[in-house]
Amino acid sequence: MTSRNLFSKFLKEDLKRRIWAIALAFLVLFLFLPVACAIMIGNYRDVISRTYIINSLTNLLESQSVLLIMITIAGAVICGLSSFFYLHSKKKVDLYHSIPIKRETMFAACYLNGILIYIVPYIFNLLLCFIVLQINGFMSSSILAIALSALVVNLLYYCLIYTLLVIAAMLTGNFIINCFGAAVFILYGPMVKLIKEMYFSDFFKTYYARNDFESKYLFLSPLGSYVEAVQKINKVLNKDVFFNITSAVIVIVLMIGFALFLYKERPSEAAGKAMAFSISKPIIKFLLVIPITMGGGIIFREISYNRADGWWLFGMIFSFLLSYALIEIIYNFDIRCAFHNKKHILFSAIAVVLIAGFFRFDVLRYDSYIPDKAKIESMSVAITGVDDDMDYYSADIRNYSNVSYQLKNMKLTDFDVTYQLVKQGLEKPLKETEKRQSYTYYVKYNLKSKRTVYRTYVLKGNYDSLKNIFARKEYKEGHYPINQWKVQDIQTISCDNVLEYKKFNFSNEDKQQLLDIYKEELFTLSLDDLRDTIPLARIIFEFKDDRAQYNVYPSCIKTIDFLKKHGFNADAVMDVTNIDEIVVSNNQVMDKKQMDMERKSQTVSGITKSFKDKEQMKEIYAALIPEDYYWNNTGFIEAYESVNVIVTFIQDEYGNKGQESFLFKKDQIPEFVKTALSIKEE
Repeated sequence: MTSRNLFSKFLKEDLKRRIWAIALAFLVLFLFLPVACAIMIGNYRDVISRTYIINSLTNLLESQSVLLIMITIAGAVICGLSSFFYLHSKKKVDLYHSIPIKRETMFAACYLNGILIYIVPYIFNLLLCFIVLQINGFMSSSILAIALSALVVNLLYYCLIYTLLVIAAMLTGNFIINCFGAAVFILYGPMVKLIKEMYFSDFFKTYYARNDFESKYLFLSPLGSYVEAVQKINKVLNKDVFFNITSAVIVIVLMIGFALFLYKERPSEAAGKAMAFSISKPIIKFLLVIPITMGGGIIFREISYNRADGWWLFGMIFSFLLSYALIEIIYNFDIRCAFHNKKHILFSAIAVVLIAGFFRFDVLRYDSYIPDKAKIESMSVAITGVDDDMDYYSADIRNYSNVSYQLKNMKLTDFDVTYQLVKQGLEKPLKETEKRQSYTYYVKYNLKSKRTVYRTYVLKGNYDSLKNIFARKEYKEGHYPINQWKVQDIQTISCDNVLEYKKFNFSNEDKQQLLDIYKEELFTLSLDDLRDTIPLARIIFEFKDDRAQYNVYPSCIKTIDFLKKHGFNADAVMDVTNIDEIVVSNNQVMDKKQMDMERKSQTVSGITKSFKDKEQMKEIYAALIPEDYYWNNTGFIEAYESVNVIVTFIQDEYGNKGQESFLFKKDQIPEFVKTALSIKEE
C-alpha cells in the first residue's frame, strides 16, 4: 500500500511540474480535432456534397492523416526530451534520488506521465470531435472505427519514438548532448541506409536499388516504421500491417526494459557529463565515425566532375579526422582531447579501409556474380526501351514503378535466352562508344532455395533475343498490368488517335468483351509489329483515381473491328490526303570542314525546309515514326534523332489543324530531303 501511495504521489507531483506540456497538448489537439471538424462542416455543408465532407472528415481522423502524424511525432519528441530532464542537473539528481522511492517506481511514474500527456488530451478531444459530428449528423460507425484505429496506431508509434528518446536521455548527462543523441537515434538508420545505397550504386555496376529491400529493418528509424505502417493501412488490417504493429510492440517492450536497466545502473555523478556510461563512449564513437567517414567520402566523389577516387580518398580522410575530433571534444569538453585514444583511431581507420576496399575492389565479385543455372527456378526481367510509356496501374500495387512491377509479377520458367543475355553482357563489357545503342536490363533471379537475387545490366541491342523474350506469354503476363485488372474497377473507356476521340458508354459485359479481345491479341503481338508498324489508336482506361492507355496496332484486327462496331474508326489515320504541310529541320552537329563548305554555298547549320508537294509528302510520311513512340521504344527501333519533322494535318471538314512530331526511320530519309537540308548519313 505504501509503495502504491508513493507511486501515486510522485505521479501527481511530476505532472504538476509538466503542466505546461499538458496545456500545450490539450490546446493543439483541441484546435486540430473538434475545432477543425466544426470549421470543415460549417464551411462545406451548404456548398459541397455530403460525401465530400465525410471524405474530408475521414482524412482528418484516419491514421494516414499527416496532421495527426506530425502532432504525434512532435509530442513524442517534446515528452521524450522533458520526461527525465532532471538527470542532466547535479542538484536535481541529488534531490530526486534522495526521495525514499525505488528507482523502478520513479522511472515508471516519469515514463507513464510522458504517455498520459499525449493520450488523455487525444481521447478527450476525440470525444469532443464525436459530439460535434453527432450534433451535425455526420457520426457513423465507419468514422468511429477509423478514428479508433488511428488512435491505436498513433499511440503505438508515439510510444516507439518516445521510448527511444528516453533511452537517449539515459545515455547522456547533458541536455544539449541529449538533443544531439535523440537526433542520431532517429536519423541513424536512414543515414546508414542512404550511404549504403550510394556506395552500392556507385561502385557496383550491376546493383539494382530496390525500394522495398530493407523494409524489415525500418525499426532502425522509428519515423520510417511509423510512415510505412500508416501507408499500408486501408481501413482493414493486412498481414504487412500486422507485422509492422507486432514488431513495433516487441521493440517497445524491449526498449522499455533497456531504459529501466540504464536508469537503475546510471550513476548519479553522470549529471553534467557528456555521456552517462564510459562503456558506451567507444561504441557510439565507432558507430558514428564509420558512416560519417564513408558518407563524406562518397559525397566528395559525387560532386567531383568524373567521380575521381582522389576526391573520394580526400573526403574520407577529411571526414574521419573531423568527426573523430569533434566526438572526442564533446566527450571531454576539451579541445586538447581531439585525438586522444590512439587505439580507437587505429581501429576506426582499419575498419574504414576494409569497408572502402570491399567496394573499390569488389572483393566478393558482386558485379560478376550470376547464380548457377541449375539453382534458378525462374527469372523476371524488365527492359528499358520497350513500352517505356506503359502505365503501370494496378489496384493493389499502383505505387510500384514499371521495373518493380515487372520483376514482382513476371515468372519466366523457360529462361535460356534471358540467362544467356546476362552471360554475354558480362563476357563482353560495353565500350563507352557503344553505350548509346544499349539498353538497361533488370533481372530478378528466383532461386529454388526461395532466395531472390536482383541485378542490373547494360547490354548492347540484341534484337533476336529481345524478340524471343517478348514473344513469351509469361513475359507479357508480367509486362502488361492489364492482365491483372478486374472489369468492375474500370469506370470508363475511351479511344483516340490524331484525328478522332470517342468516349464509350460500355456496360460491364462490353468492357469484359473488349478486355478479352484485346488481351488475346496482345499475347500474339510480336516485336516486329511494334518495330515495323505505327499504332493506329490508343485505348484509354479510367479508374477511380488513375488511368492507363494501350496502343492499338494494325495487327489487332479483332480489337479494331470491335471499336468500329461501337462507333470508333481506328483505320481513320493521317495520310497524304489530310496532310497540309511537312517541315523538316536538320540539327546535326557538323565538323569544321562541312561548316566551311556550307558557308561557301550560303547554307546554314540547322536549316529548316517546308514541303507541300503531295508526292514528296507521301514519300516523306512513309519514312516517319512518331517521336514519342520512338523514345518509348529505343531498345529495338532506330531513328535519326538529329532530324526533326513536324507534320501539320487537317483534323476535320471545318479546316481545324493539328501538329505531330516525327523522326525519320533509320536509312529511310528520301534523297531529295538529304540534298535540300545537307543531311549527313549517321
